[in-house]
Amino acid sequence: MSSALKELFPTVKRRPRTLHVERRERTSASFLRVLSSKDKARGIAKRLPEAFVHFGSGTIKNYEHLRRAVSYIARNGNITLEKADKSLLTGRADYDSELYKWKLSQTIPDQGGSLSHARRLILSMPAGTPEDKFKNACRKWANDTLSGYEFVLGFHTASTDQKTNQPHCHIIVSTIGKDGKRMHIDNQTRDAMREHFVACLKDFGIEATATRRWSRGKVLKGVPISEIHNERKFASSQERAKAHAIARKKERLRAKDKQIQSVISAFKEGRNIEDTPGITKIKKNREKLLQLVGKAIAELEQSGNSEDLKIAAGLKDYYKTLGPVESLSQRTLRELRETQRNNQKQADHIRRMQAMKKRKNGLER
Repeated sequence: MSSALKELFPTVKRRPRTLHVERRERTSASFLRVLSSKDKARGIAKRLPEAFVHFGSGTIKNYEHLRRAVSYIARNGNITLEKADKSLLTGRADYDSELYKWKLSQTIPDQGGSLSHARRLILSMPAGTPEDKFKNACRKWANDTLSGYEFVLGFHTASTDQKTNQPHCHIIVSTIGKDGKRMHIDNQTRDAMREHFVACLKDFGIEATATRRWSRGKVLKGVPISEIHNERKFASSQERAKAHAIARKKERLRAKDKQIQSVISAFKEGRNIEDTPGITKIKKNREKLLQLVGKAIAELEQSGNSEDLKIAAGLKDYYKTLGPVESLSQRTLRELRETQRNNQKQADHIRRMQAMKKRKNGLER
């Protein structure tokens, strides 16, 4: 295995065990399946979708919050939930009964509380992923990684939820194991659990990969889930959540307005927007990335292996398509100027066509 490829697509240093497996029961299946550097390179070369696993913070500290969280993923009882033992919870009465058992076994306070008793997890894939295969992969992943904890699954797909076209699975998992020990997920285990999800998807015929944003050359981040939830809270009837969401929304709107004004000013004055320290750092990282990519491709090509040559060609094609490193303001300014140039070209073309038509009419007379 090439050293450059390992550096470009690092692997989990050890194969972590699942979160809760009794010592006497540990077998080869007790270990999470992780991806090799070549597996990740192959995924990039084939443009496979990235498997998404979101690990929510353990903020569910009381019974009232737990009920609200489960009610959300069940869409207030309209979506059937699944338990760890594969039995179904078909309505509010069913999952309330199940959560009350959690309350008694973990001594969860009705309100307040200082310790986490449950956390949210989300598994997701792009629109168009076969729903049945996705559900089976999620079930297998949950049983493999969370077998020592109580949990409930809720699937939001295009066929069950009008609010989404991207299949995803919500999981509410207790943070106290059957042995009484508290759940702990470090960064390495997070990476391994995400890569194990790729393996579970593959078991059911869905190809995916799991790589770092830096390895993919991604610069701009998407909208954080916390911001999406704040937008939803804005329409909430709960005053505290509503006030919090309004404050966050105002703050974000002020920042966006300042950004728009800077773009308009630069566009009118014909000047560029200077790089921020963050963009300068990202540009240096991009240079380092492309140098590493070049070395990895060269090593793959030198191997002479037909599969390695395919991966090298795919990596070349992928990294050629990377967009420039720029902030959102810089990108907006660039797109405005491109639109202006295109409009100018179109206007020039129309004027030329009109001039040709006038000359033609003059000759015919």
